[in-house]
Amino acid sequence: PVMTNEANHPDPNDGLAWRRLGEERFAHSDYDAAADAFTRAAQLMPNDAGTLFQLAGVLDLQGHHNAAMALWDRVNQIAPRDITRLTQATRLRHIYDSMEDLLTTRDAFAANVARLIGEGFQLPIDRIPASPPFLLAYQGMNDRDLMRDFAKLFAPPPPIELQPRRQRDRMRVGFISNNLRYHSIGVINKGVIGRLDRSQFEVFVLSIGEFHDAYADAIRASADARRRGGTSARSCRRRST
Repeated sequence: PVMTNEANHPDPNDGLAWRRLGEERFAHSDYDAAADAFTRAAQLMPNDAGTLFQLAGVLDLQGHHNAAMALWDRVNQIAPRDITRLTQATRLRHIYDSMEDLLTTRDAFAANVARLIGEGFQLPIDRIPASPPFLLAYQGMNDRDLMRDFAKLFAPPPPIELQPRRQRDRMRVGFISNNLRYHSIGVINKGVIGRLDRSQFEVFVLSIGEFHDAYADAIRASADARRRGGTSARSCRRRST
């Protein structure tokens, strides 16, 4: 959708309006504009942990890893939260200076995960989505043990009772992700979702967050049912069941 001039140019002194603009631009995968908006919001609300956390996330996506880590450290000082603590301990860079640099980073990642496990750290995924260390896969190594240990940092939700499927029903297949958009996950799964045989499968799409780009729109249009699951695992779980 085309943004209005008013949305593009919020009140220069309204920090919340700039933050909302940053969130809207992020939803459209416009990370440069999102970073600019969040930066302006942070200037107006320098102690707003939510704004700083979102700005750090965008800067990290842009490759400004050190700046992002410094912001997450500030967020943790202003409003300590387990999700910020986990992010700081396990965030990985996109690019490394050398193989030695990469191996050193992997060792630090493993040590941080082991430390959190030793401290009894667990993030309840019925309230906060569990995001895997996506960038490990790009390092071309055996990540099994690291992923196994990383999973120990999350507390699973309590079991729920599922209704049995009626024999005449089509098999239900669900796709749940915060990357069903212009992202490698969205690019890979767009065709899968669109081409599943609808005589055999009923396809559900549940997006964690609201995104608007060519891939997100195409995925929504090709599903039999689609919902926006909000930003919490609890709300997604409620909507999906």
